Amino acid sequence: MHNYQVGIEEVTTALKSIEYINLGVYADYILLLQICFARSKSQWNELAKNYEEFLKEYRQSLDSKLIQKAEGQEKPRSLQKQEKKYQLEDIKKWLFNISEKDALAIPFYSPFSSDEKSFVDLEEEDLLQLDFWVRKLLLKIANDRRRRKKRNLVRGTLDLKYLIRNRFRKGDELTQLYYRYPRKEKTKVVFLCDVSKSMDLYSRFITSFAKQLNQIFNHHAIYLFNTELHRVESEEIWQNVPGLWSGGTRIGSCLQAWLADLPHWFDRKTKVIIYSDGWDTGDLDRLDQTMYLIQHLANKVFWFNPVLKDENDIQVSGMKVAMEYVDVLAPVYNLSTLKELVRIL
Repeated sequence: MHNYQVGIEEVTTALKSIEYINLGVYADYILLLQICFARSKSQWNELAKNYEEFLKEYRQSLDSKLIQKAEGQEKPRSLQKQEKKYQLEDIKKWLFNISEKDALAIPFYSPFSSDEKSFVDLEEEDLLQLDFWVRKLLLKIANDRRRRKKRNLVRGTLDLKYLIRNRFRKGDELTQLYYRYPRKEKTKVVFLCDVSKSMDLYSRFITSFAKQLNQIFNHHAIYLFNTELHRVESEEIWQNVPGLWSGGTRIGSCLQAWLADLPHWFDRKTKVIIYSDGWDTGDLDRLDQTMYLIQHLANKVFWFNPVLKDENDIQVSGMKVAMEYVDVLAPVYNLSTLKELVRIL
């Protein structure tokens, strides 16, 4: 088997590069395939041979079809429809190394079924989608890259400078491509979540967010607040939080209590995520002071609001005060807004 590692990035690069070559020149077409899909010296050398085998098999299948047509063998309509897709499906199987016996499982997400439903109205089968998109959101937040780049053989932008230097230094032919990819920065996250009565409708998103947070980040902390602040370290503690999904909210007082007892690993690289509707029954001046301190202590402040519709028309007084110190303010109340947030980050 060929074992070519083909992903969306490689396919996109190949399609964009087609306009720069003459498809009538076979050597140029093979060189394009080698540049886009070969990841080792052996794959580079064997790709032309493998593609010749693919063309040979495909031509044989076409010849057999012509013979059957000449003999007047009429095929059922279902088979005729499948033959229209033969070339595309065959190329896919060759690129992705899929045999006839392999089962290709493709997750299906309907853009109309559940995207506009509120989190509280999601069905059981929709919860998998919720977990999927929450994970993508957290991976986007965790994807903090440095300016310095690391050289590798698989992904990133082509390192032409190193390739040319290496070519003149060793005097060898160009048999190995090198790429540069930004180094990952270990991200630390603090999740501050409003669990007052008005937030009960979004409990499914909150529990999914906390679960995925535990799986992705090594350094993280989860705090629940309503009129008081509570740190939770396991799912069992959630049920023992006083006033869970009930009562009012004193955001400023709770954030002040959190600032007085920061995690020992908290530093300027830490990101703070707040999920709240912004309704504060406490002192707004205290909220203003605490948000000012959080902005200067943290790397970035995210505020996800489940009732926000328009950033230019905010009616909640607590949200008006806090938004001045927030780096990312976004509505998150259904799958559609969650997907949009993942797209813009």
